[in-house]
Amino acid sequence: TEGWAMDIFARELGQLYEAFLEGRPSPLEPLAVHYLDYSVWQRQWMEAGERQRQLDYWTAQLGSEHPLLELPADRPGPPVQSHQGELYRFDLNADLAAKVRAFNARNGLTLFMTMTATLAVLL
Repeated sequence: TEGWAMDIFARELGQLYEAFLEGRPSPLEPLAVHYLDYSVWQRQWMEAGERQRQLDYWTAQLGSEHPLLELPADRPGPPVQSHQGELYRFDLNADLAAKVRAFNARNGLTLFMTMTATLAVLL
């Protein structure tokens, strides 16, 4: 999730929690559009011929064959997948973090976009 969306989520969750603790109704404005509205619009759009147009476009762009991504591992996988992973946390030094923020600002990027692109390059 993009950082700005998480900021909105955290802020609104805090507002709702505070209102709940104080016995007040939700302080948030009612949504003008709900997910159901979007899904109905998208279904109508796709059923009007857009689905095939999108499939044709992306098949032309990406081709029909997609090789399996074989990632190197530091140890063999278990005989039965548990789907439990590990987390590795690290901090960027202040100078590098400032350079990344400046790069993003110059190029109209979010940190999420930069980190996703960096991961794609590494893979």
